[in-house]
Amino acid sequence: MGVVDVPGHERFVRNMLAGATGMDLALLLVAADDSIKPQTREHLEILRYLDLPAGVIALSKCDLVDDDWAALVEEEIRADTGTCTGFEDARRLLPAGE
Repeated sequence: MGVVDVPGHERFVRNMLAGATGMDLALLLVAADDSIKPQTREHLEILRYLDLPAGVIALSKCDLVDDDWAALVEEEIRADTGTCTGFEDARRLLPAGE
C-alpha cells in the first residue's frame, strides 16, 4: 500500500503523477463546502491517463452545508468522475464518517 497525499497546489502535480504511477486504487476526497476545485480536475485527468482500475470517493465536511448543497456537490463529482476509469461505477457517494 502506498499513500500519496496531494494537496491542491500546482507544484505538487509532478509528485502526484510520480506517486500514482502503478497504484491500483485512488481515494478522491472532496470537501462539501468547497466542491470540486480546478486542481481536483487536473488530478482526475492524470488518473484518466494512468487508467487507474479503481477509485473511492469521499465527501467530507457535509456537516458544514445543507442537504441541497451537498446534493449539488455530489452531482458535480459524478459528472467529473463519470468518464474516469475506476470512478465510473460509483453508485452512491457517502459522506466521510458514515
